[in-house]
Amino acid sequence: MAGDWKVADVCDPITIGLVNPTSDISSDNGTTIGFQSIMPNMVTCQFKVTILDQELPYCGEFVENIYNGATNLNVANSIIGGKVFKSVINVPDSYLVGDVDLLDIVGQHPNIRDLIFKVTSPEGTQVVLFEGLCPGTANFDLSLDSDSLVSVINAPCGPLGQGGTFAPINSLCAVNTAFYGENAQGNWTIEIADTTAANNGLLSNWTLRLWEINNYSQGDTIQ
Repeated sequence: MAGDWKVADVCDPITIGLVNPTSDISSDNGTTIGFQSIMPNMVTCQFKVTILDQELPYCGEFVENIYNGATNLNVANSIIGGKVFKSVINVPDSYLVGDVDLLDIVGQHPNIRDLIFKVTSPEGTQVVLFEGLCPGTANFDLSLDSDSLVSVINAPCGPLGQGGTFAPINSLCAVNTAFYGENAQGNWTIEIADTTAANNGLLSNWTLRLWEINNYSQGDTIQ
């Protein structure tokens, strides 16, 4: 009962482990009682989890390959309002792609918010890189690498990127997604869609960096 207890203070010191001095002491009637009315019990159960791993184990490493020679660079008014501009880099080598980076994407346009950037692989896989950024500011100068810790959404403006490296809004390197495991050989295409008819621009440069999935070079180690 509430009346059986009193707040401890200087005059009434705390009596943890002792009988509250303000409580009446009842005589022992020899009976023991617990606060738990039902005896404790333990219930056990079992279940089975089956994990299907259908991918063969593979130990490998990435080898860097750089490609230049993009088409349609520095062509005045080639990014035309209301149309899609395309620039192609041809990769002559045949190997499996592990990662894709787009370097030194530089160009001019009076309002970057109007532009949608995409990249398409030779096998037809297309990824949106970014769109609708930096409203009211001109030009772009950036690299795109999915390993970057900073998203292109947070890139500075004037020009977009200011020469830095950023992660595109969609990954270019996730295992079993995007371009991972595709053949590198063929035309890689950057597409720039200009959504506003009033403005034009141009692409000055871009470089393609592909990471080739290669056999692991370290030999067996015996300890």
